[in-house]
Amino acid sequence: MKKLFVVALALFFVAGLVATGYAEDRLSLSGAYRVRAWAKENYSDFSDNDDADDQAYWDQRFRVAGKFQIAEGVSSHFRFDIGEAKWGLNTTTKRGWNRPTHDNEMFHIDRAYGRWEQDLWILNAGLAYTSFGNQIAVDQNQFGFILRLKLPVQIDGVYSKIDESGDTRDDGEWDDIDFYGGQATYKADNWSVGLFAAAINDQTDTDDSPWVIGVNGSWSYGMFALKGELDQFGGDIGKNDVIGTQIYVDLKANVLPNASVGVEGFWANSTDSADETQVTGLTDSDSFVPSDRLSGFHGAIIPLSGIASVTGGSSKRIQEFDPSGENAGSVGFQLYGNYRFLEKWLVQAGYMYLKPQDDDITELDDVNVLNAALIWDCLPNTTARVGYNYTGPNFDGIDSDRAQAVVGMLQLSW
Repeated sequence: MKKLFVVALALFFVAGLVATGYAEDRLSLSGAYRVRAWAKENYSDFSDNDDADDQAYWDQRFRVAGKFQIAEGVSSHFRFDIGEAKWGLNTTTKRGWNRPTHDNEMFHIDRAYGRWEQDLWILNAGLAYTSFGNQIAVDQNQFGFILRLKLPVQIDGVYSKIDESGDTRDDGEWDDIDFYGGQATYKADNWSVGLFAAAINDQTDTDDSPWVIGVNGSWSYGMFALKGELDQFGGDIGKNDVIGTQIYVDLKANVLPNASVGVEGFWANSTDSADETQVTGLTDSDSFVPSDRLSGFHGAIIPLSGIASVTGGSSKRIQEFDPSGENAGSVGFQLYGNYRFLEKWLVQAGYMYLKPQDDDITELDDVNVLNAALIWDCLPNTTARVGYNYTGPNFDGIDSDRAQAVVGMLQLSW
């Protein structure tokens, strides 16, 4: 653990030397520090009878991202977090002196890759982020290669190593799990269309090998902006066949220079067959979480994930397309709005309603989600925000209580 902390300090030191001792344009740095206060209850079981999931705590994260411009068209990139921890938890508790004690909280790297760019192509190799479409079916930060061809129709090809299964041998239980995917995108002045396909090749005994084909598009005219996506899943998970057809639509209107309203639509089919499993996403790093996006803490609350523990289902990667976790699909919408006032203040709110596409499969009747946030650009490069989430599922024959969260944050960025 001490070694990891020394590495983090060394990176800061080296970055400082490079920035001051060499040409400044060789290294560019960005980052953010945030501290958050949390109070939340009932997200695990939606019941007031058990207080185990009633939590109140502080947490923080210090993030640094950088780019070394090695030569024209050649660069290396990194991003890491240090000191990411809940205050007083997994830390030394000596009065008067405190620090994180877990390696992954002390120093965590999530981007480290090389980049080569020429007139017609870009190649990334290493630990990097990529997504297809609207970050629904494919959303990942993994080791691999990303090749982009800069043609009139942009072509992306991706290979990722998901898992070596604990050993570099490639036989039997040590076989690999790999990701393969590609997308083609055409962009015009006010519209775009994309087509993508991806698959996971699980060569282990688990044989979790789903695939997806999707089409996405966007269009804007005047004050209106429309985007959407259609995904079709297939393949196998063990002895079960994969099913999944889902649609996402988002229509937004900028009704004033400082205000907008919109509506999102969700639909996914269901299955009651014992030898079929509904899949809602191949890979997921929590970029698409519309059920908490309007709280101001997008991807931090993930409010629908605990519903499956009540129904006895299995929580899906994208819960908005199967909140029950029982292959019941979904039908629903979200109304949302944003309003900026006095230049430095932003208020946003959303109401989501979801129900199973087939309510005979599950005990979940429906779920109501309310989000609201107030964001204040209080100082240069500094933002303060407070957010609220209410999640209220209703079940057949099961008493339930609402889940709620209040979160406050102070963040500086550079």
